Amino acid sequence: MSLPSSSSPSSSSPSNPTFATKDDEIEFLRRRLDRMERRFDDQLNNTEDSVITTRPALQHYCPTESEIQNCPLLTPDTLIEFSP
Repeated sequence: MSLPSSSSPSSSSPSNPTFATKDDEIEFLRRRLDRMERRFDDQLNNTEDSVITTRPALQHYCPTESEIQNCPLLTPDTLIEFSP
C-alpha cells in the first residue's frame, strides 16, 4: 500500500479537504492557524497604531502630571471625585 506523495489537501472540494494521512491534516490545520494568528496580529498592530496616532489630540485636553501636582485646587479628594 503506497501513500500519495502530495501532502496538500485534495482539490476536489476546497471547503472540505480530504487528507492522505492524519499528519497531513494536522499540518494543514497548523498552517491555517498560523495564517489566522498573523491576520489577528496585523489587525491588532493596526489598532495600536491608530490609538497611538490619536494620543497627541487627547493630550491637548488632559493636564500633564506636573500640572496636576502644581494645581492647588486638585487635592486627592477632588481627583477621586472627578476621575472617570
